[in-house]
Amino acid sequence: IRDRFWLGRYAERAEGLVRLLRVIQLYLADSQLESISTQESAFALYQLLRAVTHTTTLYPGFVGEGYEERLASPESELLSVVIDRNRTGSLAQTLVALLVTARSVRDRLSIDTLRVINDIDVLLDGLQEDKLNGLNDVDDELDNLITALVGLSGLISENMTHEQGWHFLQIGRRIERAMHTTTLIRSTIVTATETNQEAMLVESVLSVIDSLMTYKRNFLLGFEVSSFLDLVLLNESNPRSVSYQLMQIQEHVAYLPVDRTRQQLSPEERLTLELLTKLRLSNSNELASVGELNAIRENMDQILTHIQKQLYELNNVMTAAYFQKDEQIQQLVPLRPGDM
Repeated sequence: IRDRFWLGRYAERAEGLVRLLRVIQLYLADSQLESISTQESAFALYQLLRAVTHTTTLYPGFVGEGYEERLASPESELLSVVIDRNRTGSLAQTLVALLVTARSVRDRLSIDTLRVINDIDVLLDGLQEDKLNGLNDVDDELDNLITALVGLSGLISENMTHEQGWHFLQIGRRIERAMHTTTLIRSTIVTATETNQEAMLVESVLSVIDSLMTYKRNFLLGFEVSSFLDLVLLNESNPRSVSYQLMQIQEHVAYLPVDRTRQQLSPEERLTLELLTKLRLSNSNELASVGELNAIRENMDQILTHIQKQLYELNNVMTAAYFQKDEQIQQLVPLRPGDM
């Protein structure tokens, strides 16, 4: 059960990081053209680079000591984020953990699912320093990894028996996606900036979350923070939104083995209900409002910080209730108010 929970987490963690890296690669490719990069695209690139460090917790990265030099020339740090298996939180290390966990539950996976696992292994082998001349060489691997990871998610959903272990796997996936999305938003959108810069940044984050086309279909007046929050934080019909992840967690938690003779919710049910209710009572315009004395969206920062803390607590509750007592969930989101 524990391994299936972590299989869901590692698969979602890898996919979220690959999606972020691919958008960054597009900006870097544009900046290498003869035409000078616009101020808006440069700002978006810098914010996304900082988001890489916050979502992976590979500090100091693009936010700690010496960050100015790494922001000015990010290729070396990004390549390390992709290929360094010794850095906990890197893409390569996450894929190694994914493969180890998947093979520990191989008897629960279909033949087609195992083929996808083998494909990921081959792609991981391509992410070796002695096989790469630089960051540009990983473009094809990132594209192929997205295809493989999405395929893995679909095969697990359709081919794995929907028994107890499958519910743990789905809870792991949804926790990880909610963590990634809240950390990404908090590290990019919480601080307000000039309108055109903010619009490009919102568009970039939507691309990372894979909700850009959905946004364009639903909102015709350009890229605005309140509309962005409607879609990626509060919209329960959007499979990429935070609310949708919590709604799915709530559904899967209901299948977990708890004492139903007691007329009360389990700790994990209470945590999920509290978070979902808090989001349902939220207003996107209030969350998008900027403080009078600074450029910080305090309401947004507070609710995102709260979600991160509660998701971390949900992990601990799940571990204490269902996994080994001495096992600690690895924290992958910064929790201090000043971390972003």
